Amino acid sequence: RKLRARMRRGVSCHGRFMPRMARIPPGMEFNHIVPHDADLDAEIDGHKDSNANPDPPIWSEIMRFFSNRRKPMILALARPDPKKNLTTLVKAFGECRPLRELANLTLVMGNRDDIDQMSATNSSVLISILKLIDKYDLYGQVAYPKHHKQSEVPDIYRLAAKTKGVFINPAFIEPFGLTLIE
Repeated sequence: RKLRARMRRGVSCHGRFMPRMARIPPGMEFNHIVPHDADLDAEIDGHKDSNANPDPPIWSEIMRFFSNRRKPMILALARPDPKKNLTTLVKAFGECRPLRELANLTLVMGNRDDIDQMSATNSSVLISILKLIDKYDLYGQVAYPKHHKQSEVPDIYRLAAKTKGVFINPAFIEPFGLTLIE
């Protein structure tokens, strides 16, 4: 009460007065998220009728990269930023032959049309990743689709689950992490 009276008179409160807090809406649309149900379990186990629901288009967009589509998927979903540490993930995948024989790597690194039109940091990370894919000859083992919609993110996670894969977040630090919530 005393601080408010001082503020009305224009007297400094030495940084102790805090205006009302404002609630910031979430950075993610939860209406695209479908809760886990038995249908997904049946689909993962391979008991679901494949003609009932066609596969989402993003699945074929990702799977076209792989020479062996039966391998589990290691999924990383992050923008191509140095803090997200995707280059280390590709390097670790490339250097570990047993891991390459067991799994495919999927890198969903935002949307892009032209690497030259991206910001300098994002394009340098993406170019580094492409060079590592070439260095370790990871063609047919790494997927890096150019486009995806926010509404397709749950389908991407379902594809990883269907292949009995894992999600990995190699970021150095993730203070909040929408990908972890998704």
